[in-house]
Amino acid sequence: MHPSYPVSNSLDGDVNTMFHTAMGILKHNNWIELKLDRSHRVGSVAVINRISCCEERFASVKVFVDVALCDQLDGGGVGRGAKHVFRCTGGGLLGSKVKVHQDNHENMNIQEIEVFESSGKFFYKQSIFIKIANIY
Repeated sequence: MHPSYPVSNSLDGDVNTMFHTAMGILKHNNWIELKLDRSHRVGSVAVINRISCCEERFASVKVFVDVALCDQLDGGGVGRGAKHVFRCTGGGLLGSKVKVHQDNHENMNIQEIEVFESSGKFFYKQSIFIKIANIY
């Protein structure tokens, strides 16, 4: 990961900070995994794209709850600073992990990740996100 843009920036509630993978290391299958305190019924995951540039990097993104696919963004990216909401159908997915997976050869740049229960209740990062797993 880029030393000036740690992954914790994607969960700090501040859209003026961002997470960025290491410069010059374009790896296929970049991902962030969020571990929840217990199993929750996840209804949606919102990801805010990088504000300053490079909006095309946020493309071919899949969101998983545990191992089940919640939703995906195929092809083209979303605009600078735009929020894309990944919706888990069928009343949400039950799980204790949320994974944001970018399946291309671009750096991963994310301003913010927000996870919501199927009821629409926002998961508060201070009490729910207890660990952030590997980033490739």
